Amino acid sequence: MKIGILHLTDIHLTRTTNFNTKVTHLNKVMLLDFHNIDKLYIILSGDIAFSGQKEEYGKAKAFVDNLKKGYAEMHPSIDVMPIIVPGNHDCNFSQSPGLRDTILKNVNYESIGKDNSFIDLSISVQNYFWGFYGFYHKIPEDKMFYILKDIVCGKKISFICLNTAWMSQLKEDSGTLFYPVNRYRNSIEKDDKSTLKIATWHHPINWFTPSTQENNKQEFQNFIESIAPIHFVGHEHEHDHHLSINKQKDLNTHLLSGKLFHDDKKPNESGFQTAVIELKDHNTILKQYSWEEEHYKTTHMNEFSLAHETRKLFQIKKEFDKEINDTKIPLLFNRKDIRLLDIFIFPDIEPSASKNIDKLESYIDSEKLLETDFVNCILDGDSQIGKSALLAAIFLKSYRDGFFPILVDGKDFKSIDLDKIVKRAFQKQYANAHNEFDKFMQIDSSKRILLIDDYHKTILNSQSTKSVLDEAGKKFGKVLITIESTYSLLPTMQSEFDSWKFYSIKPLGYKKRNDLIETFHYLKEDPITFNETSFLEYTKFSYDNVSNILGNKLMPSYPIFILSILQALEYKPMQHQETSFGYCYQTLIHYSLNNAGVSNELIDTYFNFLTELAYFNIEKDVEHITRKDYDEFYFNYQKDFIVPNFEVIHRTLLKSKVILEKDNCVAFGYKYILYYLSAKKISDVLHKTEGQNIIKKLFQEVHLERNANILVFVTHHSKDISFIEESRLNSMIVLDNIAPITLFKDDPFYNVIQELAEEVKHDVLEINRNPREERRKLLHIRDENQREVDAAERKIDDSNEDLEDVKSKFVPFQQSFRSIEIIGQIIRNRKGSLTKKQLHEMTKEIYTTGFRTISFVSELLNNDKNDIIATIVDDSEENESKSEITNRINMLIQMMCLQTCLGVFNKLMFSVGNKDMKDLYQNVAEDINTPAARLVSFGINSYYGKISINELKEISAELKGNIVATNLLKARVKSYVYNRKVEYDTKQQIASVLNMSLGPVNKFDFRTKENAYAK
Repeated sequence: MKIGILHLTDIHLTRTTNFNTKVTHLNKVMLLDFHNIDKLYIILSGDIAFSGQKEEYGKAKAFVDNLKKGYAEMHPSIDVMPIIVPGNHDCNFSQSPGLRDTILKNVNYESIGKDNSFIDLSISVQNYFWGFYGFYHKIPEDKMFYILKDIVCGKKISFICLNTAWMSQLKEDSGTLFYPVNRYRNSIEKDDKSTLKIATWHHPINWFTPSTQENNKQEFQNFIESIAPIHFVGHEHEHDHHLSINKQKDLNTHLLSGKLFHDDKKPNESGFQTAVIELKDHNTILKQYSWEEEHYKTTHMNEFSLAHETRKLFQIKKEFDKEINDTKIPLLFNRKDIRLLDIFIFPDIEPSASKNIDKLESYIDSEKLLETDFVNCILDGDSQIGKSALLAAIFLKSYRDGFFPILVDGKDFKSIDLDKIVKRAFQKQYANAHNEFDKFMQIDSSKRILLIDDYHKTILNSQSTKSVLDEAGKKFGKVLITIESTYSLLPTMQSEFDSWKFYSIKPLGYKKRNDLIETFHYLKEDPITFNETSFLEYTKFSYDNVSNILGNKLMPSYPIFILSILQALEYKPMQHQETSFGYCYQTLIHYSLNNAGVSNELIDTYFNFLTELAYFNIEKDVEHITRKDYDEFYFNYQKDFIVPNFEVIHRTLLKSKVILEKDNCVAFGYKYILYYLSAKKISDVLHKTEGQNIIKKLFQEVHLERNANILVFVTHHSKDISFIEESRLNSMIVLDNIAPITLFKDDPFYNVIQELAEEVKHDVLEINRNPREERRKLLHIRDENQREVDAAERKIDDSNEDLEDVKSKFVPFQQSFRSIEIIGQIIRNRKGSLTKKQLHEMTKEIYTTGFRTISFVSELLNNDKNDIIATIVDDSEENESKSEITNRINMLIQMMCLQTCLGVFNKLMFSVGNKDMKDLYQNVAEDINTPAARLVSFGINSYYGKISINELKEISAELKGNIVATNLLKARVKSYVYNRKVEYDTKQQIASVLNMSLGPVNKFDFRTKENAYAK
């Protein structure tokens, strides 16, 4: 829940003003700084015009409307609201009544009086300004003081606007202005229910007179401190951020003065400010920009909270602030000021007790741990999942919210003297700790938070643990503890602490994974060259690459892995022989070994040892070995290779998490390490009988996850693709007797899904879909679907039913899928070293295998349809006839067949797709010459490139009269339009070609049949 504020002041528009270049760069900064907000406000804090002329406000309206339009093109779902106050240049002194100059010579409460006649006369010089104001808001009854109210994400926001230019004159001096504060004190008290209050006015405090009986300058300062914690002002033409702390009244006030945006006589002087405010905790990120070398450069960036001074009763030490904000992974950005919360994404957590409960809503955003409902919690998670980073983020967030967290490492719990442990941590983390600790322990306990990281490292027994944590629960308002899942401590704690809540930290799902990748790229972007369209494309490209490397649970989607992959993909050395993906896997292993203390001189030694160990596992056909076999392996290995002594290498590998030891067995820490390293060894012996026998064995059971993944990894290590012929013979031949689908009208599969296709309409192309929001919605649905799959897999694992017969039926399907992956990987890895003929034949084989797979599943489902109906009829306890059940099952099978078709099409698209081989896919489609092939090639080329209107016309004409293929085409086109920036005239052309109408956003459920096509 965030709002963005663009602060512009002193624009000084004249009839001849031309600042188009500046506005273009301003738009770029807006897109970059306000990419992840819920609403944008443009604050104009006075001096919009140069002399208050009507024509100047015509230019002002065009300027504001262009800013809104430019932002809306990229973010159509985010509202933009101007907040406007006048300045002295917004007064048209040429229309000033003669009496005005006379009455302004002596202004005080007595001269103003109680009616509005004095003020109305003075404000009359602002008439054209208020005409401009009326374009965006209803003109207020009281033009001296008005409040604009808004609600964003359920949070009430008030913008308090003060007209300090009401008595401005052509020549005015500082210390002479007067503002009738007494009139408006009660107005603020009536508006005390807003979540956030923001004020704006033109003249700084020093322009108000101290010479009245009430000292209007002091009166005005006290007033503005009481009305809002943050104020945007102008007039001085320079950036300034002043924090006023009133300890007596316990008030903090941020005064943000903006640089002039434009002056016709000073074309090289220009600046503005942006602010992003988090509505949950009022944390604010302020950036100030100045015009330098034909672009806007960030001259200052600051992060602060709009909280009161009492919330900062204890100040964090600079050394600890630097330590806790460290990302712990080197990020190769040009910016040097990346802090943890800049890049951190809060993972989901799941109540431990719900692991066997089929409830998708049991997933909780871990940021909710900051809320008062979460008091004493124990969080378990795997090594490297980000437990320490989560506690660090909670520390920083809670401190901003006015709480005082203490972070303690589990290894520091060597006794049950909690006060001693906490005091030591307090002294490390807070300034003046020796004098402040007693005060810290005497503040309201609800303000104290204890964070214990890696408690599994404690030496305390269960009884001592119970004692010390019970005490912590009494002395702190919140206690959050992390432990590693693999330690036996967790079950003991669950039995001992029945009143505590237990949660498991989950890897990043699809949506949060995308959020992290987006954030990574935003931090790397340069405001000068930023382009939203390119950014969306590059984010999608990175997301697909990261997903391919992570695989299907091949590697857990931990933040540290995702960030490492992103950097490895960008910075792969050109001379490296492996593919980019292969280099990523090697980098991750290298990083783990370095963290465990392995020097660069010994990296090769460790890599070779691990490679031979992985191959040893594969030869034995196991994924873990006994400790006895492990010892024996080392004994034989050290005969042939130089290697550190056993205790050293074993201890180091355990520390690196590359291998794990449990229950007298040794296994690789993650599947990808075993597969990657064993494939490396296999690729070295491909031309030997030994290697060929292993390849043959892997292909014979390619439906097994391990075998398929090893074969994929071999393609990353070796340019030799001779073994692919074995793949064609052994894994694809299994479906040779199945006719591939064509999607011609005489295709049996066409008839299976025709009824469903006729029900689904794709006749409206909605024009206002936000690409980023569309992507997030679809990824959220993928998360929900994945959780359903995980829940179903748990049920299967826990079931005693014999499912071998069911599984065996789907072996051909799995073999085909795996073969598509392997061949597709070879095509993408080696597109530059294979001949065009080879690429064509391999791609054609992949298409055909995919189409056979769809036919196979369709036949399988339809062959079993009668058995399914009979079973349901026999088991049904409801008054449902056999015909009703039959209709329901027919529709279900149609939907399953359609989903299979779409799933295989997507598999083909992502397995073989590449932006550099457009002609190849078109040639393959022409060779196969079926609607199905045309749709797959069109899907690949539109996903990795742009839709050509002429090509769309051609394929649309080919598919005319084919309702199934035409609807699939329309769905693919809608997905293309909704997930990227497409100009309006292009949308018009697309709609015209496909005989679709253009319409507004249709608020529908993404889970409906209509959207099954678009996924």
